Amino acid sequence: MSRFSDRLHAHSAEGRLAGKWSDFTRRVEQERRGQIGHDHVQFKGDRATRSRWVNGKALPRCRECVAALADILGDEELLDAWEREGTRRDEQGQLTKTLSQIATLPMPFQRKVQEQLRVDLQETEFATRETLRIKVRIARCTAAVHRVEASVRWRGELPARARILFASDRDELNEAYADESCVYRDLLHLDANALSAGYAQLAKREGGRPLNELRVKPVGEREWRTFAAASASSPGCFEFDNKRADEADIQLSVTFPMPTHYACYPIQFGSYRVRGVASATLGLAADISPKAAELLVLPPSCQTAVDCDSGSVSVELGEPDSLLPTDATIFFYWGITNAR
Repeated sequence: MSRFSDRLHAHSAEGRLAGKWSDFTRRVEQERRGQIGHDHVQFKGDRATRSRWVNGKALPRCRECVAALADILGDEELLDAWEREGTRRDEQGQLTKTLSQIATLPMPFQRKVQEQLRVDLQETEFATRETLRIKVRIARCTAAVHRVEASVRWRGELPARARILFASDRDELNEAYADESCVYRDLLHLDANALSAGYAQLAKREGGRPLNELRVKPVGEREWRTFAAASASSPGCFEFDNKRADEADIQLSVTFPMPTHYACYPIQFGSYRVRGVASATLGLAADISPKAAELLVLPPSCQTAVDCDSGSVSVELGEPDSLLPTDATIFFYWGITNAR
C-alpha cells in the first residue's frame, strides 16, 4: 500500500490526473451545492492545489473530496492511503508538540524522558527488517576502483520509488539516512566525475546487465516483481519505479565502484531496526590481495557466530525474536595490521 501523494504522482505521471481534474472539481461543486458534505469546506480546485497534493506538500481536508477523486480515477486504494497519511501527520504533529514540551523541562528530567523515548522507539516494529541477509563480493575492476557487488535480502516494508545513494561526503550520507525512501546508502568519497567514470567501466564489463536491481514479492503473493534502477537527479543516486509494500520479501542487488585504496567495508544498522538473527558475508576475489578478510563487530556482545573460509568471512548477529542494537556495526577489513 502506497502513500496518498505516491498514488497521485503515479496518476499524474500517466496523465490521468490532469485529464480527470476538471471532472473532479465539477463533481465537488455539484455535491457542495447539494449539501452532501462539501458546503462547509473551502476548496480550491486549481493547478497549484493539485501540484501540492502530488508533491506531498499538502493533504486534502475533506474526506468526500478524496472519495470523489478516487471514484473518478478508478483508484480504490486512494481513500485508504489518504486516511493513513492523515493519521501519520497527526502523529507527527503530536510528537513535535511533545518534544517541544520536553524541551521546557529541567535538564535531568529531559534526560530521563529522552532515555524512555529511546527504549520505546527500540521496541516499535516500524521499519523493521526481518531475516536480514547481506552478501558482499569485491573484485578488481581497474587500477583505480574495485567492483563491489552487494546483495541484501530481508522481509519488511518497502517505500514507493525506493532509492539507493552513494554519497561523496558525510553530509550527503546523513541526508540519505534521514530519507525514508532510501533503502541502501554508502559513502565512497568519489567526486561526480570519478563516480561516473567508475560506473562506465562497470557497465562496459557487465555487458548490458543491470547494475542495480530490486525484486519484490508481497507477502501472500507468489510472483516476484523485478525493477531495474534508473539514474536519478544526481550522480550516484538511483531510483526504482516500485510501489509501496507494507510487508514483502525483498531482494536488492547493488553493483558499484569503490576506490582500490579502501581496505575496509563497514555495515551499519542504525537506519533501520533488525529483528532476529542477521547474517553478513564478505568475499574477496582472487585478484584482491591479501585474499583473507577479517572482521570486527561492535558492540562485541551482539555477535553470535563467525565462520572464516578461503577468501570469505561470515558473521551472525542477534538472537531469535529480539531486536539488534541500533548501534551494531560490522567492519570487514583486509590487509590491515593491528586492527583489533
